[in-house]
Amino acid sequence: MQKEITIFSQIKAPTNVPVDEVAKCRTWRDAFWVGFKNSKSVTELQQVAEAIGKTKGYVSQIMKEGCRKNFNPDQIHDIQILFGNKAIAQFQIMRLDGSLYSQSKQAKRQHLLDELAALDSQEVA
Repeated sequence: MQKEITIFSQIKAPTNVPVDEVAKCRTWRDAFWVGFKNSKSVTELQQVAEAIGKTKGYVSQIMKEGCRKNFNPDQIHDIQILFGNKAIAQFQIMRLDGSLYSQSKQAKRQHLLDELAALDSQEVA
């Protein structure tokens, strides 16, 4: 138990990931992968499995699209601590607000306009 406390006491509070990356997510699984990609310390699903006390196979099964199983809230918390970011929590909040690109025509339109502006600025440079 003391070993766990030492490890978690050395981990900093999770940070936000870029909102644009989260807004592109359609499911919490997408948000998981955004968090995984933005993690500075996690490179393998095995690390996630160890953090939540499960096997890599269990994590892989849950992460397949169409799987009806989910991580429980405590596991989500532990995963976000491990990742060092709040991608999944950000996704849940944005989903409640209706601000995911998949939920809003206006948000999709704005995203496309932003991408077009970025392409225009690249052509100028």
